[in-house]
Amino acid sequence: IDGFSREVQEYAANTKWGCTMTTSASGPRSVRIVHDCPSDGSPVGMVTKGRSEISLDSASPQAFRIEIRSTVDAALVMEGNRIGDCP
Repeated sequence: IDGFSREVQEYAANTKWGCTMTTSASGPRSVRIVHDCPSDGSPVGMVTKGRSEISLDSASPQAFRIEIRSTVDAALVMEGNRIGDCP
């Protein structure tokens, strides 16, 4: 969770297309990310105007759930479980 949050912050610090990306902890093992692009800002069509919200929850080191809601793309939910030992 911490690594995911750090990657988002690094991306947000380096973006040049007018988009913002913020993170907030919504629990001890969860993070919420909001990606907001007020306009189509990339000269090569890589950025589309819209807002996406991503929730990453991990009840344990062996399980996670990602939920994505967006004004640009269809909603998506993924769940996963790790088999084996987790440090």
